[in-house]
Amino acid sequence: MAFYNSLNNLPELKNTVLTIGTFDGVHRGHQSLFEIMIERGKTAHSESVVITFDPHPQHVIYNGINPKKIITAVKDKVNYLTKLGINHILVIPFDKDFSRISASQFLNEIIIQHFRPKEIIVGHDHHFGFRKKGNIEFLMLQKIKYNFDVIKVDANYQGNKIISSSWIRRLIELKKIEKVNLLLGRNYSLTGIVINGAGRGNSLGFPTANINIQNPLLQLPQNGVYFVKVILKNIHYYGVCNVGTRPTFDTQKTKIIEVYMFLIKPRNFYGKELKVEFIQFIRDEKKFESKEKLIDQIKKDKMICQKIMDDQGMKKRR
Repeated sequence: MAFYNSLNNLPELKNTVLTIGTFDGVHRGHQSLFEIMIERGKTAHSESVVITFDPHPQHVIYNGINPKKIITAVKDKVNYLTKLGINHILVIPFDKDFSRISASQFLNEIIIQHFRPKEIIVGHDHHFGFRKKGNIEFLMLQKIKYNFDVIKVDANYQGNKIISSSWIRRLIELKKIEKVNLLLGRNYSLTGIVINGAGRGNSLGFPTANINIQNPLLQLPQNGVYFVKVILKNIHYYGVCNVGTRPTFDTQKTKIIEVYMFLIKPRNFYGKELKVEFIQFIRDEKKFESKEKLIDQIKKDKMICQKIMDDQGMKKRR
């Protein structure tokens, strides 16, 4: 896999199989398109190319007003695309100047000049370029001039509803984590750095790792308690994650994400990067009358999570 984050260091490829999009979440609908693209590339002895953008174009086009939260940070998006088997990934830095590039200019100066595609594969609602002029109809009109084929991939459904990033965001807000994971084709996750906390968990007998999520535009889980898997350097642990403001003690203005992991104390985790995968929503966050009642509830939360592990045959650590 080759990764590029600038138009200046692109190689000149030819006869590629290419697609373009934001692909937020890299969900099952996107994965279906990528699978078709990779298979067609192998059949034609062509390399696959994904062109995507950072930040999300809507954050720039609408001047950051009511910004749409993103499901997947760009680093994770690249990792997922790499695991799927994409040969070349171009992440274009998206700014005001770039937002004004016409569809014709984008096609000629980026797609044709650098990748000379044999096929351009697009989703059912695809568009690119200034004022979204680069749609399927536009590509169909240009294909003879530039000698490429256009392949349209139909929408991917769950039940009678199209799988989309917007639907997944809404499900995260509704705390329907199992449905989110079904649509993503993997566990919804966040990656952050472990920072010093107030030590509340340790005083309760349940030491936690406090996770700092640095990207303010990421879609965070709603406040509550979740059963999670935590990954540190390819080692997996299971645990309980609390997302919220700690109402029993000193309500915080900002959302705090802290994880209590089974079978390990997070003493040496400070400054390290943890990936937290959300498996199931357990309960809403609430204020308890006393420290003792909070401890009792944490014990119940732990038992619920361990029952889920037992029922699903999960190993406690691997």
